[in-house]
Amino acid sequence: MLAAGCATPDANQPTANDQTDVWFMQHMVPHLLQTTSIVALAQDRITRPELAQLADSIDRQGQAHLQQLQDWLNERGLAPYDPQQDPSSHKATDLERLAQVGRAKFDLAFLKVMTSRHRAPGSD
Repeated sequence: MLAAGCATPDANQPTANDQTDVWFMQHMVPHLLQTTSIVALAQDRITRPELAQLADSIDRQGQAHLQQLQDWLNERGLAPYDPQQDPSSHKATDLERLAQVGRAKFDLAFLKVMTSRHRAPGSD
């Protein structure tokens, strides 16, 4: 029994301690993909230069984080979570809601969406 506990796990298979990391990484990929889509939508609609700079910064950071997450998952032979395959995920996304906002109210709507997406859970 002791020898079994000393066996080296397959490097491509997550250990029990790694399951939380796997879940987090898999779920952050679609979150970051949607953030980059929101920023792409915002580039043509934002009217304030400082918000355009913020959007650019969010996009650069999001792209870097996305690459790190995808590399981490790829190294382990894992795929990101696909919200399209989750039957309970039929609520409107931030991107869909923001796409409906007119240009006059877009800056404020963009700020609200980004603030909400970057707020830590339970910090309300």
